[in-house]
Amino acid sequence: GGDNLKAAIFSAGFKEGCILLPLLGARAEVAFGPAGLGDLYVTSTSPFGRNRTMGEKLGTGKNLEE
Repeated sequence: GGDNLKAAIFSAGFKEGCILLPLLGARAEVAFGPAGLGDLYVTSTSPFGRNRTMGEKLGTGKNLEE
Protein backbone atom coordinates (compact mmCIF):
# COMPACT_ATOMS: atom_id res chain seq x y z
CA GLY A 1 0.00 0.00 0.00
CA GLY A 2 0.99 3.58 -0.52
CA ASP A 3 2.90 2.99 -3.75
CA ASN A 4 0.86 5.58 -5.66
CA LEU A 5 1.54 8.17 -2.98
CA LYS A 6 5.25 7.32 -2.99
CA ALA A 7 5.32 7.70 -6.79
CA ALA A 8 3.55 11.07 -6.57
CA ILE A 9 6.04 12.36 -3.98
CA PHE A 10 8.99 11.02 -6.00
CA SER A 11 7.65 12.71 -9.16
CA ALA A 12 7.12 16.01 -7.35
CA GLY A 13 10.66 15.87 -5.97
CA PHE A 14 12.12 15.19 -9.39
CA LYS A 15 10.12 18.02 -10.95
CA GLU A 16 11.33 20.39 -8.24
CA GLY A 17 14.92 19.34 -8.88
CA CYS A 18 14.50 19.97 -12.61
CA ILE A 19 13.35 23.50 -11.83
CA LEU A 20 15.91 24.29 -9.12
CA LEU A 21 19.09 22.92 -10.69
CA PRO A 22 19.32 25.52 -13.50
CA LEU A 23 18.41 28.28 -11.06
CA LEU A 24 21.35 27.19 -8.90
CA GLY A 25 23.73 27.22 -11.86
CA ALA A 26 23.73 23.52 -12.79
CA ARG A 27 23.13 22.24 -16.30
CA ALA A 28 19.53 21.03 -16.74
CA GLU A 29 20.69 17.56 -17.89
CA VAL A 30 22.26 16.94 -14.46
CA ALA A 31 18.74 16.12 -13.23
CA PHE A 32 18.69 13.00 -15.42
CA GLY A 33 22.03 11.55 -14.33
CA PRO A 34 23.47 9.88 -11.23
CA ALA A 35 23.69 13.18 -9.32
CA GLY A 36 20.03 13.96 -9.98
CA LEU A 37 17.57 11.15 -10.60
CA GLY A 38 20.00 8.51 -9.35
CA ASP A 39 20.55 10.28 -6.04
CA LEU A 40 16.84 10.97 -5.61
CA TYR A 41 16.08 7.29 -6.15
CA VAL A 42 18.67 6.05 -3.63
CA THR A 43 17.77 8.70 -1.06
CA SER A 44 14.07 7.89 -1.24
CA THR A 45 14.20 4.08 -1.51
CA SER A 46 17.33 2.75 0.19
CA PRO A 47 17.94 2.76 3.94
CA PHE A 48 21.67 2.82 3.14
CA GLY A 49 21.84 6.09 1.16
CA ARG A 50 24.12 8.69 2.76
CA ASN A 51 21.68 11.58 2.36
CA ARG A 52 18.82 9.58 3.86
CA THR A 53 20.97 8.37 6.74
CA MET A 54 22.07 11.94 7.49
CA GLY A 55 18.48 13.23 7.25
CA GLU A 56 17.24 10.58 9.65
CA LYS A 57 19.99 11.41 12.15
CA LEU A 58 19.30 15.14 11.92
CA GLY A 59 15.58 14.38 12.35
CA THR A 60 16.28 12.66 15.67
CA GLY A 61 18.09 15.72 16.99
CA LYS A 62 21.70 14.72 16.28
CA ASN A 63 24.05 17.29 14.80
CA LEU A 64 26.49 16.98 11.88
CA GLU A 65 29.40 16.00 14.12
CA GLU A 66 27.51 13.05 15.62
